Amino acid sequence: MKIEKIKISELNPAEYNPRRMTNKQYEDLKNSLEKFGLVDPIIVNNDNTVIGGHQRLKIIKELGATEVPTVRLNLSKEDEKELNIRLNKNTGEFDLDILANNFDMEELKDWGFKEIELGFNIDKIDSEDPYTKKIESPVYDKQEDKKPKLKDLLNEEKAMKVIDKIEKSKVSDKEKTFLKMAAMRHLVFDYSQIAEYYAHSDIEMQDLMEDTALVIVDFDKAIENGYVALGQEIVEQYKKEWK
Repeated sequence: MKIEKIKISELNPAEYNPRRMTNKQYEDLKNSLEKFGLVDPIIVNNDNTVIGGHQRLKIIKELGATEVPTVRLNLSKEDEKELNIRLNKNTGEFDLDILANNFDMEELKDWGFKEIELGFNIDKIDSEDPYTKKIESPVYDKQEDKKPKLKDLLNEEKAMKVIDKIEKSKVSDKEKTFLKMAAMRHLVFDYSQIAEYYAHSDIEMQDLMEDTALVIVDFDKAIENGYVALGQEIVEQYKKEWK
């Protein structure tokens, strides 16, 4: 394996790369890179297309790096895409007994583990279960250079017309208040613009957007807040696995 340093500006992230991170995963990886640096080289193809290490590359660039260690391969585009998927998918699992006997649980949580992954509040983890119980939805990447304006995130025309009609009515003030709250159902959100706004926002705004379910990047949080309705079979399976 030959390690070669390449300027970040010369690297081309793969447009097809499907790997995304939640905000927590992003912060955990950033903390690791700030403490240890880039200890694992970025994998690139002969045309400088990044095959493995997109998220590490993105964060290390944000931290001020201008070049990174790489391992260069000579693959066809077909093999390049296959390796990209395998690097993200062909991973093992942790032995919970070894973790418990050799590491501090609080430190493991600080390093990125969730309680559910460490077996807290779970009677049994079936290591032979071929189906994952971990669901991670994506962090939204910036698609445009500019942050959308708030007025572009929703269309309130219909809601305002209904509210105007309510105001002119002769119903009681309490009824007007109730009807105006109900009129908010006529707001039409542009979720593509909302996703773009989210990607350009700071952590605090992103957290508030998640709390209001304008975007969902944490299914556990969304379920807890009641924003995700699951089919009855999925609900029963969820309860069975996580009771």
